[in-house]
Amino acid sequence: MSGSYLFWAIVIAAVCTLAVRWLPFALFGKQRKVPAFVTGLGKLLPAAVMAALLVYCVRH
Repeated sequence: MSGSYLFWAIVIAAVCTLAVRWLPFALFGKQRKVPAFVTGLGKLLPAAVMAALLVYCVRH
């Protein structure tokens, strides 16, 4: 791999990371209230992910 390829790969990864972190602020700024659906996902998803990982680990 050339140096320029690695440079652009790092730049693209950094831009994608910053975009993902910036997106919630863009969608739910100070003037908007977070929808109940999103709040519900925040309460439900951690347990669901842990259950999925547990099933995957026990199965294999």
